[in-house]
Amino acid sequence: MAEGYVDLSGVYAAISSLKNDLNQQIQAVGRMLSKRVDDVQSDVQEADKKIVKVHDDLLDMDKRMAMAAALQRAVTEIIRVRQELDQNFGTQKLVREYMLGILDASDLSLITKSTISHCTEELMLSAPKYWLAPALVALAAWISDNRPLAERAIKEAYKRDGEKTSLLFAMISRRVSAGRKREMDSDTTFRWLSCYFSFQDPNRMRSSIVSFVDAYANGIFGEDKNHICSEYIHHWMDVLLQSNPDFANEQKNYWKNYFDKHKRIQHSSEDDALKALAAPEQYRSMNEYLTRIDASENPQGIKAEIKGIMSRQADRDALIQEIDNQLKKLVNNYEEDEAPLRDEEQYLEFVKAYKGDEEQARLEMDAIYAKRKDDPVNFAERLSTAITNPNEPISAKKTGIALLTPYISAAFNEFITAPKADYPQAINLTVHESGKITGGQRFDWEGETKDSSNREELVTSLEKTYDEHRDACVNLVTDDAANKHLKQGKVCLYFSVFIVPLFVGIHLRKLGHQELQSNANMRKSLTNYYNSQKATNVNLLNQALDARAASNKTVEDFAAEENAESIAF
Repeated sequence: MAEGYVDLSGVYAAISSLKNDLNQQIQAVGRMLSKRVDDVQSDVQEADKKIVKVHDDLLDMDKRMAMAAALQRAVTEIIRVRQELDQNFGTQKLVREYMLGILDASDLSLITKSTISHCTEELMLSAPKYWLAPALVALAAWISDNRPLAERAIKEAYKRDGEKTSLLFAMISRRVSAGRKREMDSDTTFRWLSCYFSFQDPNRMRSSIVSFVDAYANGIFGEDKNHICSEYIHHWMDVLLQSNPDFANEQKNYWKNYFDKHKRIQHSSEDDALKALAAPEQYRSMNEYLTRIDASENPQGIKAEIKGIMSRQADRDALIQEIDNQLKKLVNNYEEDEAPLRDEEQYLEFVKAYKGDEEQARLEMDAIYAKRKDDPVNFAERLSTAITNPNEPISAKKTGIALLTPYISAAFNEFITAPKADYPQAINLTVHESGKITGGQRFDWEGETKDSSNREELVTSLEKTYDEHRDACVNLVTDDAANKHLKQGKVCLYFSVFIVPLFVGIHLRKLGHQELQSNANMRKSLTNYYNSQKATNVNLLNQALDARAASNKTVEDFAAEENAESIAF
């Protein structure tokens, strides 16, 4: 060993061992820390789930507590509301119950004296503002044949609410006249009904008014021999016409738009061919008139729909049931001062039914309000809607058509005749090959026809044009260059004693033959192209001429039909 040398290998070995030990310790610590972190994260996630569950439980508890509190309030409040209703409107409820009891009887003569005895003037005096109280007394007095009391009570009911009183006795009289089949009772019905009609403003009518007009028009109230009520209905239409200078145009536009919905698009290959070849404006004019004729005449068209409505019988039983429903609805309707309490009572009943769920109770009330809604509407608009709405009964449609016939007929006449003058007497047909130029000119062919009777002439002209352009285009492909190359090759071969001319001659002859073959292929291709296009467009022309002939026949048949431009009601 050299002098002064110190052996440090042991130190290095110890350091290396220590380093390995440290690395192992560090890795162990890392694994331990990683596991602890994972455990902590798992604990945190579990804690989050517990917190969320606790939160949901608290919300659910809050909701249950809120519903329990709402249910308790409803139970308490409904007692208060009913006490208030009994205190302030108990008499109204009693009156409604007696009236409904009388109306439920199939024959008014069978009403017991005990029932009638309750309906005295005292009942009328106990509800000094309620219109139905004196109406009930009047009905009871009439059944008891107490004319003086009946007259006094009717006057009082009419004074309190003339419109409702008139409608009530119109419907009651209808039931009586229908049961007894007495003309005198029918006259009374129409006097009351006309009185009710006199209160109506045609610009602001409830939708329910159509039920009574519909029932009247279909004879449910009997035969109005003196036309007492019909005069009011026609008066409403006159008021609408006089109060709105544009009324007739609005009606006409409504019906023209409705008729437009019956138009169908033509999709036959002949129509497509005519559209492809005819002048665009001429085709549009033809198509517009034809689609309107089709809208009128097809099995699901305008005339079929109108005739179908008018040929069907109204459901009299359904109309009678509707009038009886309206009668009971009129009796059951609450007055303005009573309605808010009745609605509150109904809302509280829903809260009880849904165990305190006020949101669900409000949804139920919203549904009731929506069903109850009867916004004022223009009388003519309501009639129009009755005709066009597929959900309306056939009786309402027939009534609407009967009253709006002048406007529907005028609109239909204009719908059919407006495009008639623009139907072209002759049409121009064009075939245009935009991508083909022969001798500096594009391929264009034009023809004209009135009724397709010159079909042979047009087809011959189109074929001749194609043949001329084909021949001219083929003739442009000449063999001059190829023949020149063949001639030059022949000369070169003549001097083939020299090496260069021999190879040049062979090349030129090969080139010439290739050019001849290429020219032959080109001429064949052009010939095939023009012949194919000729066949295609001749076929297209024939289809277009078929479509024109069919169109003219449709127009002629429509013109020959009696009253083609009007609707038979």
